[in-house]
Amino acid sequence: MKRMGHLIGVATELGLTMGLIAAALVLMGLWFGRWLDSRLGISPVATILFLLAGAIAGQLAIYRLAKRSAQLLSADAEHALTVRQAAGTLGLAIRTLALIALPVLVGLLFGVWLDRVLQTRVLLTLVLALGGFVAGL
Repeated sequence: MKRMGHLIGVATELGLTMGLIAAALVLMGLWFGRWLDSRLGISPVATILFLLAGAIAGQLAIYRLAKRSAQLLSADAEHALTVRQAAGTLGLAIRTLALIALPVLVGLLFGVWLDRVLQTRVLLTLVLALGGFVAGL
């Protein structure tokens, strides 16, 4: 019975950590996308792209946490992960978000500039931002 209580505690700890990290990354992507849309006047292009980038980075963080926790639990550890390991995973997820977001940002900025020069509305912004998104993935 004690083993079952331990497993439930570890699962709860792990689930909360995964949920909070994934939610934080999605919210960061949403906030940055909305901010960028308001600055560049291209709503909702950046919001959608950065929201997707945050969701993907969150899923990668969840996968990494699950993989690490499975290894630790098979070694019969006391907790699924330490605070330091959770912080390291969050750092990795933020770096992943940045690696996805940087090509999107470059595509957005270059696309907005080209659309203004060539007067093509938001066509080139969409194409270059989506191209940056694919390149970032």
